[in-house]
Amino acid sequence: MDYREDRISALGVRSLTWHNNRLIDWLDGMSYQLDGTSERFHAGYDKEYDSAIQSPSGNLAVIYQRLGTQAMLIDRHKPVRKLTRDPYHAEIYEYPVVFLQVSKEPELLIHCPTRYLKLEVEAARTGRTRLAPGTSFIKRLRLWFSESDGRNPEDMFHSRLAISPGGTWLLSAGWIWHPYETVVLYPIAEALANPALLDTSTFDFGYPRVADISAAAFVNDQVLMLISGEYPEDDGEVPEYHDDPLFHSGPYSIGIYDLVNRHYRSVVKAEETVGTIMPLTERYLLGFYEHPKLFDGTIGKIIQRWPELNTGTQTSSLLMKPELIPPPIAFDQANQRFAVADEKGITVIELDSHDAA
Repeated sequence: MDYREDRISALGVRSLTWHNNRLIDWLDGMSYQLDGTSERFHAGYDKEYDSAIQSPSGNLAVIYQRLGTQAMLIDRHKPVRKLTRDPYHAEIYEYPVVFLQVSKEPELLIHCPTRYLKLEVEAARTGRTRLAPGTSFIKRLRLWFSESDGRNPEDMFHSRLAISPGGTWLLSAGWIWHPYETVVLYPIAEALANPALLDTSTFDFGYPRVADISAAAFVNDQVLMLISGEYPEDDGEVPEYHDDPLFHSGPYSIGIYDLVNRHYRSVVKAEETVGTIMPLTERYLLGFYEHPKLFDGTIGKIIQRWPELNTGTQTSSLLMKPELIPPPIAFDQANQRFAVADEKGITVIELDSHDAA
């Protein structure tokens, strides 16, 4: 597949996000154009933060400790408010946080500010929690002064939160004991009307449990791409009662799941460990284990690789060893490109969209 490669000189890059045709390092306060020009827009933030996500508008970002409890919402030039998460096992798995834009409303933030298993939807700038329509003034007052809002979420360590491209679904690709990697899905429109729906995933994949999930990402609002992880069983045997095709395909298989018709369109064994993924189409995907690799998801084969780009060895929300933590990487699925930073600069790879059709 044809691709274009650009190199941008940049020292000390700490985070990367895309905003139109620019790359933003929110932690260091730098903006990079693809032609190599750069601009400083703030003085940078403390080294205690090591990761960043950007809002859909590009006006806000959350900088956070990937394996810590502290985070901060910032606008382009200044802090807005501090954030935090439940410290329970926070040192071993990725901080759960994602922005959501609904129509022309102010941008929302979804995270777990009080309990690892409880997703909250807030107005990003103010932190005001959304309540179901029709909530009485008296009940709002009681909730304001109460430590409990009556919600009883199921046990789940939420992580790697993602919104589908059209805003239909919220994905959490986290884990449960023992540990077992899994995914849950929530319909966003219904959850905004009734946040208690975030306490239990009502989406049924049709199997006793979905295969141990190494990575997950949306192709679009109808198709979800899943990568199976290691089996939780010590002997590696698949339980007979488990009829999930992805589970039976074995570790590091690629499953293309139809969210509307509730079935797998295809399941294939990957040629190599896939790692974090960025789908290009239903057929092609990028995997970032050790270095970027372009997979043909219909046969599991690698058709392109960039071995000179180090992208770490992450295969899970659990990051218990330093070598698992990836360098700054920015994904731009809509424009089929990605950027990877190293000590001396940023490499941008832009794939030919016609080849990936």
